[in-house]
Amino acid sequence: MTRTKSQILSEFLVLQAQAGDTDALGQLVNIWSGRMLARAIHLIGDREAAQDAAQEAWIGIARSIRSLRDPALFGPWAMRIIQYKCADAIRAMIRDRKLKRSYAHESQILNEHAEPADPAPVRTAILLLAPKYRDVVILYYMDGCSTETIAILLDIPVSTVKTRLRRARAQLKPIIERTE
Repeated sequence: MTRTKSQILSEFLVLQAQAGDTDALGQLVNIWSGRMLARAIHLIGDREAAQDAAQEAWIGIARSIRSLRDPALFGPWAMRIIQYKCADAIRAMIRDRKLKRSYAHESQILNEHAEPADPAPVRTAILLLAPKYRDVVILYYMDGCSTETIAILLDIPVSTVKTRLRRARAQLKPIIERTE
């Protein structure tokens, strides 16, 4: 396997950074930050959150670069770290959404002038699904997550996410038709 100049330079910089050279780490940031940010934006879908995740990834890389045994694997190692940081960011975003919904629901209940909400047949049908299908449906349709994001959150392949969505739709159709 032939290595490119960029790969050789990255390996050299990793070795220098592992020896404590902060300038080498800075050069690694310059070389890799664009690719890592692009990956984070692809995974999260929000530029600001992706920038935060990339920054967190670089902090993790700086702290643990000495543990990297093979400098040739810096790229995949760094991309794995950004993937984990993006998953953390997505989980936090989902928790925030659920918390906001919970507060909105509580405030509606407390509001004496609020009209009672009718239970939606679709939500009821979703609750009847098996947990592995219910999770994917809620993340995809209610939380607006992409299939790639769901795959990261649930630690399953994207193809499995798509299969579960297809099967969940097939199960939901007759349930919803019966309730209408």
